[in-house]
Amino acid sequence: MPEGELQEDIAVSPPQNLVQRARGMYYGWWLAIAGSFIGVFASLSQYSATVFFLPISEEMKLSRARMSLAFSAARLEGSIEGPLVGYLNDKLGPRPMLLFGLAMAGGGFILLAMLAHGYWSLFLIWVFILSLGFQAGFFSALTPAMNIWFVRRRTTAISFLSSANRVGGFIWAPVLAYIVVQHGWRTAAVVAGILILVITLPLSLLFRRSPESMGLHPDGDKGPADAVPSGPRSRASEAATSTLGGFTVKQALKTGAFWQFVAASLFQGTSMAAISVHMIPILVWKGVGQQSAANIFAIVPLIGIPMTLVYGQLGDRFKPWRVLGLATLVSTIGLAFLVFGKGVWPLYAFVVLHGLGESASALGIATSGEFFGRKRFATIRGIQNALSSPIGFAAPIFAGWVYDQTGSYLGVLLPVFFLRLVSVPLYLFLRKPEQPVSPAHSASSTV
Repeated sequence: MPEGELQEDIAVSPPQNLVQRARGMYYGWWLAIAGSFIGVFASLSQYSATVFFLPISEEMKLSRARMSLAFSAARLEGSIEGPLVGYLNDKLGPRPMLLFGLAMAGGGFILLAMLAHGYWSLFLIWVFILSLGFQAGFFSALTPAMNIWFVRRRTTAISFLSSANRVGGFIWAPVLAYIVVQHGWRTAAVVAGILILVITLPLSLLFRRSPESMGLHPDGDKGPADAVPSGPRSRASEAATSTLGGFTVKQALKTGAFWQFVAASLFQGTSMAAISVHMIPILVWKGVGQQSAANIFAIVPLIGIPMTLVYGQLGDRFKPWRVLGLATLVSTIGLAFLVFGKGVWPLYAFVVLHGLGESASALGIATSGEFFGRKRFATIRGIQNALSSPIGFAAPIFAGWVYDQTGSYLGVLLPVFFLRLVSVPLYLFLRKPEQPVSPAHSASSTV
């Protein structure tokens, strides 16, 4: 071969190999990548609330308790609709739910900027449009999709989504705060809405119902040819869903593990809900400026970017609920610095340890998947969220009321610390429930 042709072959082969490898990559990993890009915008739900809290309350002259009521009602509405959205996701697959939810979330931000000129317009848009969109399009569609497409690598796949959420948090907290300071919160809301509509909607078209519906197996594993449904696409998709296996809803509700997990999530989630909406106001109360508070808070998702991926590997190697318990202990120690510390350095200790601990949220989702399987995961997960969220609805309102009455957040942070502490042993001592029925019997169930 002439030297020129040899050099050309050497130059071209590596990219060709990369293309060939990409073409041969399991489709579930493509969905994990697409879901990660979508997940970057999922964090707008949390970070827009804490960034918009002070400017909206000042513009509309609202107490912190009333502002907290709007954001808490959104959380409650999301938990109430969780079982229904989960059921629809199990029934229809992730793509329709993504298209509906992402359109609602993006459009909701734009409507918020255009129409929210008083408390009740703010309340209605935030609760019944934005919250509904984020619940259906982000939280109730992406993680169930990963649980369907992966079994052995479940925690790793879900951790990609959680890591992307942290990337979004690292971006959105300071960026939204900057836009708010320079141009106002309405401009920031419009920017958020347009980005969601333009970027996430096309990516949602890549999602498919299950690996079986495409003639594949979870994790890209090989299996016997007769294990994959054949025939018309609709019939194949239906057959694939019926053979996913796992607990029915009734069977899951009868296990002690389900209720212990709900209790742990209730205590942890309540403590998180109490401070998440008020995070920047709490840091401002501790003595830093609003932009500085947003910048400090951005450390939490920054730490979460690599740590979420680390937790994904740990969750696939060890029992994910045990790792989650240890991570919750770390975040509890961080919370102690916020509660009892004085000065600036305890705030940095808090955000670092809080970031290390809260990065493990994917482990809770993976635990649900490992405990209860693939078939009714979205419905079961929705019920878990609905049961563990009611007190979380009241927690931010209580936090706002305490500050309105006392001018301090200390009366909130102390009970939050002890709630978080109680959740640690509940996670650590979880036990995986035994599979109740054979796959054949599970496939015949309709619940």
